Amino acid sequence: MAQSMQASNVRSTFEPVALPVQAKTIISAKASAARWGWFPSLVLLDSCALLIVSLGYTLSRMNVDWAVGLYWLSLLIIFVPTAYRLLSPSIARRERLGLIVALGLALYLVKILHSPLDFTFYDEFLHWNTANHILSTEHLFAPNPLLPVSSLYPGLEIITTAISNLSGLSVVMSGVVVLGIARIGFMLGLYLFYERISSSPQIGGVAALLYTANSNFVFFDSQFSYESLSLPIAVTVLFLVAYSTTKATGKYLRHLLLILPLVFVVAFTHHLTSYVLVGILFLWAVVALLKDYKSGEWLRVGVVSVLALTITIGWSTYVGSTTSDYLAPVIRNSISEISGLILDENNGRVLFQGTNGQSSPLLERIVAIAAVGFILVVLPFGIFEIVRSPFQQSPLGKKVTLLRSELLQAWQRYRSNSAAFAFAIIVLFHPVMQSFRLTSAGWEIANRSSEFIFWAIAFVVTIGFFSLKSTRLLRPIWKGAFVVWASVVFIGGTISGWPPWARLPGSYLVSADTQSIEPQGIEASKWTAEFLKPETKISSDRINSLLLAIYGHQRPITHLADKTYLASVFFSPNFGNSERDLINRVNVDYLMVDERLSTDLPLVGVYFEAGEPRDKEDDTPLSLTALEKFRNVRSISQPFDDGNIKIYDVSAIHVNP
Repeated sequence: MAQSMQASNVRSTFEPVALPVQAKTIISAKASAARWGWFPSLVLLDSCALLIVSLGYTLSRMNVDWAVGLYWLSLLIIFVPTAYRLLSPSIARRERLGLIVALGLALYLVKILHSPLDFTFYDEFLHWNTANHILSTEHLFAPNPLLPVSSLYPGLEIITTAISNLSGLSVVMSGVVVLGIARIGFMLGLYLFYERISSSPQIGGVAALLYTANSNFVFFDSQFSYESLSLPIAVTVLFLVAYSTTKATGKYLRHLLLILPLVFVVAFTHHLTSYVLVGILFLWAVVALLKDYKSGEWLRVGVVSVLALTITIGWSTYVGSTTSDYLAPVIRNSISEISGLILDENNGRVLFQGTNGQSSPLLERIVAIAAVGFILVVLPFGIFEIVRSPFQQSPLGKKVTLLRSELLQAWQRYRSNSAAFAFAIIVLFHPVMQSFRLTSAGWEIANRSSEFIFWAIAFVVTIGFFSLKSTRLLRPIWKGAFVVWASVVFIGGTISGWPPWARLPGSYLVSADTQSIEPQGIEASKWTAEFLKPETKISSDRINSLLLAIYGHQRPITHLADKTYLASVFFSPNFGNSERDLINRVNVDYLMVDERLSTDLPLVGVYFEAGEPRDKEDDTPLSLTALEKFRNVRSISQPFDDGNIKIYDVSAIHVNP
C-alpha cells in the first residue's frame, strides 16, 4: 500500500500540469518572441540610425562640416549589428528573413531621406518624364527627349502610373511606394536564392547582407529608375529557376509558366538587366551540362535561358531598337580609353578626384581601396572552395570525407551545385571591371556592372570567409574579423559608387545633378509652364533641361532625341551664322541660360551633354561673356530674368535668319 502511494506520488510529480488558458497564451507569446530574437531591437536601432542620418542631411544643408560623420555613423549602426547577428547559425529563419528585409529597407530610406518630398537624382527625372507622358497621353511609348530609350522600357512607369491613378497619389509618392515594395521583394529574393543554392540559411543570410556592399545599392538602385525594379524581378527569376530544377517534370512546367511572365517583365523594364539575366542563365546551363549532363539540370535551365533570350531579343528588336544607339557609344569610348591607357596614349582618370580638381578625403580613399583589396583577398578562397568540391567524387575523396570537418562538409555541399560554379566563373570578371575605373568613360561601365557582378561576389566571398573559420589563426576571432571585414567592404563600396558631393544635400553646385536641383531653377521652369505653350522647344544646360521637362512641361532639345548638339551655341563667344543655322535646324524657340555655369567647372564633367565643345583638360569654367552674348542680338528678346537665369526668345530667327 505504501509502495503504491509512493509510486502514485512519483507519477504525479512527473505528470504534466494543466495550465490555465492565460498562462498558455503567455508562454506561447514568449516562445514566439524568442523566435524573433534580436529583430525587434535591431529594427529600433535602425530607426535611431535613420534619425541620425536625417540630422546629418539637415546639417549638411546648413553647410556644417561634421554632418558627413553622422552619415557614415548611421550606415554603420544599420549594418554592423545585423552583420554580427546573421553570423549566428542557430537563429530562427523568420528572424533571419526579418533582419535581411529590415537592412534593405533601412538603406532604402537613407536614400529617401536625402530628398523626401521630390525626386532630385538625375536618372529619376528621366523616368519621371516618361511617367508624366503616360498620364497625360494615356498611351505608352510617347517620345522622351531626355532619354528616348526610357519610354521603350516602361515597366516601372506602368506600375507607378497605375498606382497613381488608383490612389490619387503623385508620381513621386507612387514611385516611392513601388520601389519600397520592390526593395522588400529584392531582399527576400536574394536570401531565398542564396539559401537555395548553398543549402544553408546562414550562408543565405550573410550573402544577402554582403550584396548591400555593392557600390550602387544605397543610392543608384534605390532611385526612381528602371533598374531599381528590374533587379528584384531578375533575382526572383533566378530563385525560381534554382527551385524548379529540383522538382518533378509536372511541377517544373508549372514553375516555367510562372517564370516566363517574370522574364517578360524584366525584358520590357530594363535592357541591361535582361541581357545580364540571359547571360547568367546560359552560363548556368553550360556549367550544368559539363558537370553532370545526366541530371537534366542543364536542360531545364537551358529551356529558360533560350526562352529568355527569345523574349529579350524580340523586345529589343521590335520595340527597343534604339538601345544600341544609347549603349554603344559608352562601350566604344570605354574600350578606346582602356586601349589608350595600355598603349600609354593617355593618362587615364585620376581616382577619387572630381573634374574641378577636388579630391575625396584621405580616409575615404583608404577605405575604398581597402574594400577592393579585402574582396580580392577572400575571393580565391571562395572560388577554391567551390571548384575543388568535385574531388569528393574520386575514390580518394570518398575516403577523406570520412573525416569530420566543416571544410569537408562544404566540399560536399557544392559538389553538384552548377549555380555556385557559374558564380565562381563570373567573379573572375571583377578585377577586369575594376581596371575600367582608371578611365573616365570606363568608370561608368565598372560602376554599373557592380550590382550584377555582386550577385556572384557576395555568394563566393561568403563561402570564402566561412572556409577561413577553421584556420587556427582566425578561429578565435573569426566573428569579429568578419564584422570588421564586411564593414570595410560595405563602406568602401558606398564610397566608390557615389562621389562626396552627391551623398549629402547642400548648397548649389555647378552641373552636380542632385546638388544642382534647387528652388531658383525650379521656379524658372514653372514660369515657362505658366507663360509658354506646353511642349515648346527650348534648349538649356544638363540640369535645367530636366527641370523644364518636369516642372515646365516643355520639350528640351537633346542630342539623343534631335541628333544635334546645341551646346556650341552657348559656348561660342559670338552669335553668328553657324549659331543661327543650328537654331533653325531644330526649330528651337527659346534658350534658357543659367549664368551660374560660369562660376565653376562641371562636377559631372559636362555642362550640357557628352560631345559638347569643351576640352577635358580645360581647367577654366564656361565664359560668362559667352553666356551674356544673346542680350545684344537684335532678333532675340528676353522675356524672363531672375538675376542668374535668363530665358531668351529666339523664334524670330526662324523668320529673319
